[in-house]
Amino acid sequence: MALWASVVQQALEDVDYEQLHSVIWNQACAFFVDGGTWAEGRQNIADILGVHPDEIERAGRRTINARLLTEGLPPLQPRPAVSRTPKRRVPEPVAVPKPRLVMPRLVAVPGPEPEPIRRHQPGSWRKRWAFNPFDPHRQLPSEERAAAARLAAAAQRRAAEVFDADARDADVPHLKRVGGGAR
Repeated sequence: MALWASVVQQALEDVDYEQLHSVIWNQACAFFVDGGTWAEGRQNIADILGVHPDEIERAGRRTINARLLTEGLPPLQPRPAVSRTPKRRVPEPVAVPKPRLVMPRLVAVPGPEPEPIRRHQPGSWRKRWAFNPFDPHRQLPSEERAAAARLAAAAQRRAAEVFDADARDADVPHLKRVGGGAR
């Protein structure tokens, strides 16, 4: 509370002793007479000090006008009076209660048993991650098919050579190759 009382006192001293129309003097005057955020600040400080914000504003206006008169300047314009005419009261519409929504009754029903989590998948990680479509060095599908065809042809040739070698080594007539050239 003493802190905020010293804030008001400092603003009064700034109005009294600072150079006229300096930044500090203008801010002290704004604290007492301006609206907006200054009025909110005045309201908050007045609440803490336990006084009405108009009392702080009246003290500030009195100090500002005294300083302006000593400098030979005209005093501040008085605060515009707030009209106290009562407003015409408009009857409030009668509130019709909204019908209450009936919510369905929810019943917990056991669901199917979840499948157990398989932590280890069969095969090595190389088998699971063998194909990477984003690998810039991978073969194109047409190149893969051509390579597979070459490998299949080479495997057939090797199988034929092995078969021929076995047939030569063995004197089994049904394993010998029928037809073909002389060897």
